[in-house]
Amino acid sequence: MTTLSSKVAERIINSLMTPFFQQAGAFGTPQFAFQKGLSANDLVAYLICYWILCLNNREKIGIYLSDISGAFDKVEKFRLLQKLADTGLNDNLRKLLQDYLSIRAAYILSNGEKSDRMDLENTVFQGTVLGPSLWNVFFKDITDLPELADAVTALFADDLSITKVFPHLTSNDEIKKQMGVYQDATHKWGKENKVEFDASKEACVVIHHIDGDGPNFKLLGPIFDPKLLMHPAIKKIMSKARPKMIALLKTKRYYSIRDMIIQFKTHLLCVLESSNAAVYHASDTALAPLRRIMDHFLEDLNMDPAIAFVDYNLAPLDLRRDIGMLGLLHKCQLGLAHPWLMSLFPPAKVEPSGTRYSDKRHDRQILERCKGKFLEMTRNSLFGLVRVYNFLPRQIVHCDTVKKFQKELTKMAKESCRSGSDKWTIMFSPKHVRQG
Repeated sequence: MTTLSSKVAERIINSLMTPFFQQAGAFGTPQFAFQKGLSANDLVAYLICYWILCLNNREKIGIYLSDISGAFDKVEKFRLLQKLADTGLNDNLRKLLQDYLSIRAAYILSNGEKSDRMDLENTVFQGTVLGPSLWNVFFKDITDLPELADAVTALFADDLSITKVFPHLTSNDEIKKQMGVYQDATHKWGKENKVEFDASKEACVVIHHIDGDGPNFKLLGPIFDPKLLMHPAIKKIMSKARPKMIALLKTKRYYSIRDMIIQFKTHLLCVLESSNAAVYHASDTALAPLRRIMDHFLEDLNMDPAIAFVDYNLAPLDLRRDIGMLGLLHKCQLGLAHPWLMSLFPPAKVEPSGTRYSDKRHDRQILERCKGKFLEMTRNSLFGLVRVYNFLPRQIVHCDTVKKFQKELTKMAKESCRSGSDKWTIMFSPKHVRQG
C-alpha cells in the first residue's frame, strides 16, 4: 500500500512514460494487459477465434499455458533497469526509477499491533501506479525467444499462452512433445531472469473438436475443455449464479419489481456474462442453463420477457450476448481493437451496385469466412456473427463509438419486440441468420 500523494506523483510520471513505452514497442504487441482499450476479454476473444479458425481449416492446436509465481514481487532491479535502458527511456526518468525501486520498509498492522519491519526489494511493488507498466517492460522479451518464433505467444500481465498449429494428422504425443520444448524455453528464461513459473497453473493441451487431449484448463477466468464444448466454463458460471439467484428471490417481498430487476442486473448479470467471449460459440444446449437462470427469475416475478425488455431494459441473455459480441466486431471495424483481433476480421471488398446483395449491405463490410463447408462452432462464433453485422442498417454501422452502436442495436430490438415479432430475441443471432 502506498500513500495517496505517492499515487498522484506516480500518475504524473506514468503519463510521460506510458506513451513513450507504447511508441517504442516496449510492451510488445503480444501484451494485452494494462493498455487503454484492451482487456482480458479481448485476448480470450482473439484466442478462441484463432483456434476455431484453425480447426475449421482442418488443423490441430497445441497450447502451453502458465504464469509466473508472485510475478510483481520477483523483479530483479538491475535487470529491470537494463531493460528500461534498452527501450531508450530518458536518463533522468531512469535515475528517478532507480530511486523509486530502492528498498522500502513495510509493516503489517492488525488490531492496533504492528509487526517487525520487512524490507521489500527486487519488486515493482504491487498496488502502485507504475508497477504494471514496469512489469510489462520486464516481461516483454520472453516473446523474443528464438524457440518461440514459429508459435503465437500472447501475454496478459504475467499470464502466458503459447499456441502452435499442426497438420490434423499430427499425433497428440508429437504435439505435446513440441509444447514441452516451448515450456523448457520459458523456464530457461525464468531462470535467467530469476523468476519461477507456477507449476500448478501450467498446462500442455491439444485442442481439437474430435481428438482433443489433455486436462481442462483455465485461461484468464473461463475454464476451457480440449474440444471447446465449454461445459466446464458454463458449469463454473452456474455454480456462482445459482446461490445468488436463490438469495435474491428470498428477498422479493421486500422490494418492488423494478428494484428486483435492478438487483438482478447488479448481482447476477455480471456473473452470467463474465465469460461471454469464451462461451459465445457454444451450442444452444450448452448455453441453456444460463438461459434458464433468467427465465426462472422472470417466472418468479410473473413477468413476460418482452415487458422486462421494453419497460425495464432487461434483455434476454442471448440477445445481450449477441449485441455485446457485435460490439466487439464494431470495435474492429472502427480500428480500436487489438491488431491481432482486427486481422481476423478485416474489411471486405464492397460488392458493386446491382449485384444480388448490394442493396441490402452497407459500405463497411467485414470479410466473411463462413463460406462453403465449415464447422458448426464456426457458424456459432464471431465468424458467423460477421454475416449479421454485414446486413445491419447503414446508419447503425456508421456509429462512431461502440456504445452508440450497441444502443442503436438495442433500440432496433425493442422496436421489433413492440411490433409483435416472434423473432426479436434471436434477430442478431448467427445461429439463426439465413445462410446464403
